[in-house]
Amino acid sequence: MFWDSKGLVEPETFAQFNGAIVLLTRKQAPTFWTGQALMVDVEVSNFGREILSDGTLHWQLRDRQRKIVLNGSMEIPDAVAGGVTALGQLVIPTDDDGAAHSWELRLQVGNVQNSWHFWSYPYPRAQDYRGVSTRINDLRHILSGADFTDDF
Repeated sequence: MFWDSKGLVEPETFAQFNGAIVLLTRKQAPTFWTGQALMVDVEVSNFGREILSDGTLHWQLRDRQRKIVLNGSMEIPDAVAGGVTALGQLVIPTDDDGAAHSWELRLQVGNVQNSWHFWSYPYPRAQDYRGVSTRINDLRHILSGADFTDDF
């Protein structure tokens, strides 16, 4: 009864991030600017019984409608059992179409797979921000014309 499905996540999906061999990604944040490349470091946690030596990582970038926008593959090193192995970095270009996007990145090595969600947003375009007051100096390059004094 404990291991029976509770209807929240299927066993196959749960095993993608909680199995003996799990694909991992590292990225500073799940968001980035539209038009920038999606850059992720890929690792594998291999606590299975054997070396993972499939040699090729396959990837897909899907949009909100789950349509494959880009895909590819890269050669990867063997991953010894009992640790985490860096497999490489993916740099996936995205179009600068000025729109916000929801992305799903799917990775697969052999029959091990995992997926992550990322979001891209258009970079704020220069406008006339007269009438806007702020003390946040880091916004100077975005809010041209804004008042950055303490007189508000």
